[in-house]
Amino acid sequence: MNDITADEENTIIYGHYVYLSRNADRTLAFTPLALLRDEANYEANKELVLVTADNIRYYEIYAVYDCPLVTEDGYQYTVEELQYNLVTYDPDYFNTYLAAIKENELYDTGQTGLTNSDRLLTLQTCIEGNDQARQIVLCREVARRDIADLQ
Repeated sequence: MNDITADEENTIIYGHYVYLSRNADRTLAFTPLALLRDEANYEANKELVLVTADNIRYYEIYAVYDCPLVTEDGYQYTVEELQYNLVTYDPDYFNTYLAAIKENELYDTGQTGLTNSDRLLTLQTCIEGNDQARQIVLCREVARRDIADLQ
């Protein structure tokens, strides 16, 4: 995870998927993200909230996709066109990224109009039975409230 207090363009949270054999009710860590692999679960789960020490951020899921990994010298890297792990994006690269998301998304969420100036939340987790890719849930910030305003 990057520093969420730095208010970067892309807040990234890395989570661990817990296999069915270890958690039968599927509630631990990022395991519930696997439910978003099925389009039937999108509508009921498309909105989420991130609460920080300073604010409450409201998001809507833009895309759910699998990001293939490349292995070099024993390390796994994200493929060039799907760099979900950047905290800021060059405008030209961002267009490449969006096109690659469309090619790799598990289904069409109906969300459009994502731009380089949007604030993003990226959730990353493992995929059961596939160690050559990661599941990515890309969210767009739709609102923000300062904690101080709520007191």
